[in-house]
Amino acid sequence: IIENIKMILKYQIDFWENCDDLYRVALIMPIIGIGLLALSIGILRKLDDSKKKIMLCFTVLGSYILAFAPHIIEKEAILTPRSNIGIWATISLVIIFSQIYVRRLSNCLLVIIIASNIFYMQNMLTNTRVVNAIDFVE
Repeated sequence: IIENIKMILKYQIDFWENCDDLYRVALIMPIIGIGLLALSIGILRKLDDSKKKIMLCFTVLGSYILAFAPHIIEKEAILTPRSNIGIWATISLVIIFSQIYVRRLSNCLLVIIIASNIFYMQNMLTNTRVVNAIDFVE
């Protein structure tokens, strides 16, 4: 279990650098990370009740940690791009919470995420079609 936790901690660098090689440019994920940090600070500043602040922190942190729960207890942790689903769920959670308190910043981050995903998915689709065409010719 300790080795799996070490692997998960090392994986954080790969994810927040370029989303486990899904994004070719190592700039999108740091921008998203900074945006999430700004959203979190904005939400915490707008909340007046300390119980709500603590609950929000526990919810987001718990969601992020639970994204890796299966990898902690499995015999040999293999972190693949499918492992990112839980992380993206946590990112979505922060964006949904922020819609109430800091809508403008939240919408900007949402546009960055959607635009980058459209661009990179289009790139992946083009690469797949080219490879399929080459395979068809051969």
